[in-house]
Order: sequence, then structure tokens, then C-alpha cells
Amino acid sequence: MLNNDCLFVIFSFLDAHSLMKCLTLSKAINQLGKSDFLWQPHLKHHWIPSQKNNYHHYKKSVLLEQFIDSFIDFNQIQTLQLSHQHIKTLPPELSLLKTLRTIDLSHNQIVTLPAEWHEIPLQGINLSFNQITVLPPEWHDIPLQWIDLSCNHITTLPVEWGQMPLKWIDLSHNNITTLPAEWHMPLKTILLSDNQITTLPVQWHLMPLQKIDLSYNDITTLPVEWHQMPLQWISLYGNNITRLSPQWNGIVKYEVTNH
Repeated sequence: MLNNDCLFVIFSFLDAHSLMKCLTLSKAINQLGKSDFLWQPHLKHHWIPSQKNNYHHYKKSVLLEQFIDSFIDFNQIQTLQLSHQHIKTLPPELSLLKTLRTIDLSHNQIVTLPAEWHEIPLQGINLSFNQITVLPPEWHDIPLQWIDLSCNHITTLPVEWGQMPLKWIDLSHNNITTLPAEWHMPLKTILLSDNQITTLPVQWHLMPLQKIDLSYNDITTLPVEWHQMPLQWISLYGNNITRLSPQWNGIVKYEVTNH
């Protein structure tokens, strides 16, 4: 059971729409009364049509009554939709939501990611279109299957993330210059377009990559060892490619740079 302090942090972080999206309502948090819920100003804004501070007017909102009388079971939340919410910071307390599996935090103003979230058994997270600069190494403990980090300000990738079970990752439109050779995750798709990458790690041939987007970087060639990957498609458009061996024909999509 989550204590009141943690619940209040979570309530003030989530908007009313996101809370109702959970739709796992029960009396598991019955230690909180109606006044605790009505205290939240953003819940009043979203749920209470009347501007009068009279409790009888609250009862006019059937949806509000359903929400308050039922309560949310925070031990059952699996998905949160929090895009376009002007969020700047993420509360470490969300790490207490042990059943959370996916969360959409795209199109916000997030700069840093809490290391404490490594305790959440997330399978997918959308962090695209934020202002993130650094990725926490501690997140290597999260059993993520996919993550979208496109359109941020990331410059480096943590070596520790090579231990994650990621199968799909989008890192396009960042400021990445180098790729960690130590990554040996079961990646099948990686999107790295519109960065500042110049060289590619030979060791990546050990990953089961099938699709790679490296368009619009500063790459001049591909490692020969990459032929050992089960590649189906690579994009190198907008790089400094002058020539590739014929064995890449039909797999690599690129344009020749004329000097």
C-alpha cells in the first residue's frame, strides 16, 4: 500500500484525464477521503463544472462521483498517457508504481530522467520531443523492449545500456557523435538519423540488427564485419559516402557524394 505522502506526489503529477485513463478503480486506497481528492486544484479544473465551492455542486458531476467513490488502485496501473502536459520534472516517487508497463511522456519539457525509475518494470517509454541531455546509466536494470528518445539533446549513450533487452530504439534528431562498442543487446531496429556520427562500431555485428537508419550523419563507410548481421535495410542518405562494395547492393540505401 502506498502511503499518503507518495500518493499526493503522484496525484499532483498526473492530470485528471491520465488518472481516469488508468480505469482500474477499486477501494484499495480507502484511507483517502473525498476531501483529499477535491483538494487537488487540477482535478477541480477538469472535473467540476461549477465554480461554486459548495459540495452539493460537486455531486452534479456523475463522473467525479464515480472517480471519488471508487478510488484508484495504484497497484494495478499499467499505462499512463502524459504527452503534451508541459511537464518539466519527473517525480522519483513514480518508481513505486510496480505494475506500470508503458508510459508516454512525449512533447513535454523534460531535461533530466530520475535514476530511481530503474525500479519500474517498464516495457516501453516514449520520451520524444523533450529536452533530455543525459541518459541515466542506472536504467540498464529496466526490462525495456522499446524506447523513443528522438528529438532531444542527447550527446552520448551510456555503455551500461548495452545490458538492456531492447529490441527497438529511436535516437534520431539528437547530438550523438559516437556509438558505444559495448552494446550487445538484442536490438532489431535502431534509428539514428540526423545526428553527428562519423564512425560505426565494428562490434555491433554481434547484434541481430535488421533495420538501421543512419541517414544525415557524417559517415563515410560501413564496417566490413557488418555483413554478418541479418540486415534487411540500412539508410545512409545524406552522409559522405563515395563508394560501397557491391555486396551491399539491395540492402543499403544511400546517395553517392560527389567531390
